[in-house]
Amino acid sequence: MIARHTALLVTRDPGPMIGYTLMPLLLMAVLRPLYGALYPGRPQSALAQLAPGLAVMFALFALKVVGAGLLDERIGRTWDRLAAGPARPGEILVGKALPFLGMVLVQQAVLLGVAWAAFGLRPRDGWALVAGAAFVWSLAILAAGTAAARFARSPAQLSAAGDVAAIAVTCLSGALVPRRLLPGWASAVAPYTPGYWGLRVYQQALRAEVGSLLRAAAILLAIALLSAALAVGGSLRGAGR
Repeated sequence: MIARHTALLVTRDPGPMIGYTLMPLLLMAVLRPLYGALYPGRPQSALAQLAPGLAVMFALFALKVVGAGLLDERIGRTWDRLAAGPARPGEILVGKALPFLGMVLVQQAVLLGVAWAAFGLRPRDGWALVAGAAFVWSLAILAAGTAAARFARSPAQLSAAGDVAAIAVTCLSGALVPRRLLPGWASAVAPYTPGYWGLRVYQQALRAEVGSLLRAAAILLAIALLSAALAVGGSLRGAGR
């Protein structure tokens, strides 16, 4: 019931996610020659940087959409009414979050699908590993957005913090500019950002390097679990006030 109600709300205002899906497609078309020059004679390497990098970047912007949807529920006191019922805080969060997980997965699927159909992106061993990578990355984004919604005080605060965080993580992770071209200090910081591991899980999936893929996926799952714990903890504190 909770998930169905949230899905209805999400479908009533699809504008932000449509924008965060169309913008990276435009950037992909415009930036493709530049990335081709960075990887001369290696078109698949160029696409393995460009397509996942933009998918990671705009998933980080989508985090703000996830957080805003949940924050609106909290400000509208919907959370308080649900918390007064039999459902536990964790169950409420899962019900609220599942439709947003589907939303982010659709965004990622569209970006990678266009990269395949229009630009020739080809995974080395089929799409199963890439689909798994998309799920793990989307799960981490969902959990982070849920945690942000529990601690943000207002939509304006969430929007400003979300934009700054998305740009900072994108720049520092190597998602937009390949890590080998980043300044030394930024390259050193990259592995400490979730975007780095989002990009890495996609790239290892495209190359079918399972060992490295599993390591990146494990780190993203740890980020998701930590974010979920923070979200549930914030919910419990909010319910106790």
